[in-house]
Amino acid sequence: MPIPELSQRRDPIVVLESDPGWAASFEEQRALLTPCLDAVLARPIEHIGSTAVPGLPAKPIVDMLAAADQHDRPAYRAGKAPFIQGVLTELAP
Repeated sequence: MPIPELSQRRDPIVVLESDPGWAASFEEQRALLTPCLDAVLARPIEHIGSTAVPGLPAKPIVDMLAAADQHDRPAYRAGKAPFIQGVLTELAP
């Protein structure tokens, strides 16, 4: 049985008409994140979710997928993770 206070959203869910700016926003964010994650990326960062589909109405949240080739890389252990977290914090609205 779900816990009521955890299963009910308190903020409104907004679905907007498709916006070509979502692709541009993704490209901007990918350009910022790729240098930070490059040492561990298995492939390029991808734009996923409903905002990645041209013409599809969506919540205005650009979803990204960054696949790591290994989770225990020397770059991560050497302290890059706090830097990456700082970048992600700065990008958050």
